[in-house]
Amino acid sequence: MKLLQAIQRRYLLYSMLSLMFGGVLFYFTLKYFLDSEFTEQLHQEKISFIDYYSHHTSHNLSNSDRDIIVEKSASSFSSYEKDTIIINTVEHNEAEINRMLVFPFQQNLQWYRVTILKPLYETEDLAFTISGVVLVILLLQFLLMQFLNLKFTKELFRPFLETVA
Repeated sequence: MKLLQAIQRRYLLYSMLSLMFGGVLFYFTLKYFLDSEFTEQLHQEKISFIDYYSHHTSHNLSNSDRDIIVEKSASSFSSYEKDTIIINTVEHNEAEINRMLVFPFQQNLQWYRVTILKPLYETEDLAFTISGVVLVILLLQFLLMQFLNLKFTKELFRPFLETVA
């Protein structure tokens, strides 16, 4: 019986280590792909903005959208993106992490600095939720395999244990 317990303990240890490593790897891989998709959506919104205002030059650029900020600029500059923290005054001064894409745009010989903001909590929540669900499923599968392994191992070793005893 001690042999079975030693096998089970090692199996349990190695399985838990691989489950933890796999869970962490899965979370960061999923987060990377969600971040890439999120950045791609920002660039698609940039393309839509440029396309719309390039074809509708009579429309004035305005700050009517909370997620798009348009400011006059003295000249052109290089586009960039970064993550920033913005205080959301609507939700009790809660700090939100936002991805910000800033790019130049010219309309009627005037340069503008266009900033597109998107809150990142969606990707964080989604990655955390999906990782949690997958880890619970893997944990349940692991526990089922542990139970079945113990049951089958006892059946396989029964003749051996009866002979030794």
